[in-house]
Amino acid sequence: MGIAYPITDKGVIHFSYGIFQQIPEYNLLFNGDELKITKGQGIYGPFGNPDLKPQRTTMYELGLKQQISENIGIDVTGYYRDIRDWISTSPKILTHNTSITYSKMINRDHANVKGFTLTVTRRLANAWSFDMDYTYQVVQGTNSSPEDEYFALTTGAAPKIQLSPLNWDQRHAFNLNLYYGKKSWVGNLIARFNSGQPYTPEVLSGTLTGQNVISGLATNSRRRPNRLTFDLNAFKNLAVQKINFEVFLRVYNLLDAKNPLTVWADTGEADYTRRQSLADAVEADRTWFVRPDYYSEPRKIQIGARMNF
Repeated sequence: MGIAYPITDKGVIHFSYGIFQQIPEYNLLFNGDELKITKGQGIYGPFGNPDLKPQRTTMYELGLKQQISENIGIDVTGYYRDIRDWISTSPKILTHNTSITYSKMINRDHANVKGFTLTVTRRLANAWSFDMDYTYQVVQGTNSSPEDEYFALTTGAAPKIQLSPLNWDQRHAFNLNLYYGKKSWVGNLIARFNSGQPYTPEVLSGTLTGQNVISGLATNSRRRPNRLTFDLNAFKNLAVQKINFEVFLRVYNLLDAKNPLTVWADTGEADYTRRQSLADAVEADRTWFVRPDYYSEPRKIQIGARMNF
């Protein structure tokens, strides 16, 4: 349900409310639903559950859209989402042999999302325009993945009952799209800033061949580094007799920024882990810990042309 009410000839208040249901992924419904287990001791699973209920989300939005000059308008919107019946795994289920247990998918977890978005838009005038938006958001829940609770069971940890930041919780996001062009050529600059997503820190002890991870640290209590990237797009139209050419230039990661996507949990850095020091102690190969995939792609330049008859 949505309502928009004009308060002046240049401003509109808008409100929306909705209840949404989402069917779980099929692998959560049917994966291993035969419940086949061996005679070995331990916990098995997590098995699928065809009786899972849909995930239920209740969402509220309230915002204001306002023209502040002849060419510039803003839209500020606050929102809240309450998510119920989030998929998790069940406690240990006993079989006829009490030393053998298993777990299956159930509807148990809870999550919520709250935040606001500010958008500023300048429509095309005098050959230039821009779109700018900023989002502040907090995403909290009991588990980021349906399997998290199962892995806790295998280590004897207690079920989570408190909310913590989920893996995709990103507090700040800023985007700027700047456009400038004439009849035959156009330039477009895109800037993106994203604050770091959370991770769970680790403390290592021991040696490389017998290292231990000390547990008990708060889930997702640290943040990865922030990321800032610029992309550039430009093209120019050329006409040769009856043939039209478009020459274009695309530059991704214009400043060749070295943005970490993932970090080592014991140091919070993408290019160093204490495991390197442990490797030195036993004269192991340190290049094992060199991970280019922990970083975003370096600068990429594309130059080309299109031809239209």
